[in-house]
Amino acid sequence: EEEEEDPEPTLEDLVALEAEAWEADDLDGVDPLVLAAAEEDATPWPTALEGLKLGYVCAALRAGDIVAYEDPERRAALDALGFDWGDPDKYLAGVPWNLFLACLFSYSKVKGNLDVPWDFVLPDQEPWPLPLRGVALGEMTNNLRAQETKLRTHFPLRARLLDSMGFLFLPPLYHEPPQTFDTRLPPCLRLDTDQLGITREKRRRILTSEINRAAKAKAKAKEEFHIPPPGTPDLDYAKFTVAQLKSILADRGLKTTAKVKRDYVDRLAQHDRKLIEAAAAKREKKPTPPQPVVPKPVVSPEPVVSPEPVVSEPLPHLFSSSAADH
Repeated sequence: EEEEEDPEPTLEDLVALEAEAWEADDLDGVDPLVLAAAEEDATPWPTALEGLKLGYVCAALRAGDIVAYEDPERRAALDALGFDWGDPDKYLAGVPWNLFLACLFSYSKVKGNLDVPWDFVLPDQEPWPLPLRGVALGEMTNNLRAQETKLRTHFPLRARLLDSMGFLFLPPLYHEPPQTFDTRLPPCLRLDTDQLGITREKRRRILTSEINRAAKAKAKAKEEFHIPPPGTPDLDYAKFTVAQLKSILADRGLKTTAKVKRDYVDRLAQHDRKLIEAAAAKREKKPTPPQPVVPKPVVSPEPVVSPEPVVSEPLPHLFSSSAADH
């Protein structure tokens, strides 16, 4: 008789085979993929946790964004599971980042600044957000300020964000600063000259000296002042005092009243521009004087010189005595 072929094992057979192998502590010859598939099917993930970003949650626990390390019950539960808390230098104690940032943003919108008092707690009233009421923002702010070095070293993006918001890393303050009182006697009861400060006589001398100095400076400026001629181009009137500007306006017959110094300056500058434009227009309209006619020099004619008469000498043979006899 022909031997019947063994049927293909079912999933239940594989699970039973895996259990027997684990009990015998002998997994030789068992396909690891088969074991993994059987284990995944035997222990499925809870439906309520499907889609949970477990890696993100673990990173938030290690950074302090989720309060667990400082909570005794949560820490004990995670320690029992063997949870690795990571590098303690990268843990920001007492600063749940998302909660802190939401409270800080709300404070800036309501108060208009980031000057959070050391004991500030979000009040249970409008317009504060309902989920954030009762959060101790002042305590979290000082916790963050105390860990500024750790924040800038391991969380530079968070530090940059706070700097862009205008957050100031002041010295942390966890209690109200002590009040200081002036224990000295009132000025009227002090007997020490140093505590009394400046005396009336000294104050009078200082005021007299300042008045005299101002009067001398004013007199010196008045002596050096000369009224500029009207129509001076590119003259900076802003360097003159109001009194000097009034003197210039009075000299030119212009209005000497104004609200501010700039009005005097504009008025004089406008007057100079008008004078300069009028002078330029006058030069253009002025006719060109006729050029004088220079008479040409009269050239006298040269005198005509008559030729001298030519006197011919008598020929000797014609006027000789012998010829006369003949």
